[in-house]
Amino acid sequence: MKRPVPAGRGGRRYRPLLVALPVALLVTALVLVARGGTSLDTEPALAWGPSAIERSLEQRLTDNRLSVRWVQCGTPHGGASLHRGAKVLRCAANFGAPHMPVYCATIVGGELVTDRQVRGLRC
Repeated sequence: MKRPVPAGRGGRRYRPLLVALPVALLVTALVLVARGGTSLDTEPALAWGPSAIERSLEQRLTDNRLSVRWVQCGTPHGGASLHRGAKVLRCAANFGAPHMPVYCATIVGGELVTDRQVRGLRC
């Protein structure tokens, strides 16, 4: 069991840390706001909504001669992850079969990126 710190001694020792930590957090927040978020790309992380990803994925599947009926994208239960600063959505594609395959998809630099192209892409 630790001995209690006498009154007046412990506070002085940690006072510089108690001042520096909030200042560092404030500076970090201001820098992130000035940069437009944590994205390293020129587009913001939320620039592409679910409907744009749905249309792009449906077009890609159709271009690959798959008879897709519809595609629906949404945020995963645990929250969306980011890939190169872009929000990754979980998309279900209906081909008319009882099983609907799931795609993790995002748009980076105006191009659709799925987990079929980038193995490490998780939604």
